[in-house]
Amino acid sequence: MNGNHTEIREGIVRIEGRISRNLLLESIVSHIYFLEDGEEMTIFETSCGKKIALKAESYIEQRKREGAKWSKAAVIAGHSHIDHCNNNYLMDLLGV
Repeated sequence: MNGNHTEIREGIVRIEGRISRNLLLESIVSHIYFLEDGEEMTIFETSCGKKIALKAESYIEQRKREGAKWSKAAVIAGHSHIDHCNNNYLMDLLGV
């Protein structure tokens, strides 16, 4: 396990995110999932907020340094609440 992400199994990585919704309540869990299969990358839920976005950017850059190149990529937003789809710009970082 890396400090920024957890490999669930080969090709599936989760970056954990928590968003404060109110100082009196527990935070909302909002993870990002990267599903990678050869030259295909899918980002499921892009979460929101700069903190988790920086972790995701770091992971994408790490994969590029490791030689990953994607010819197909997609972002899937399970639903349109801001806590799940605010960092859609991450798709641009994949270079597809």
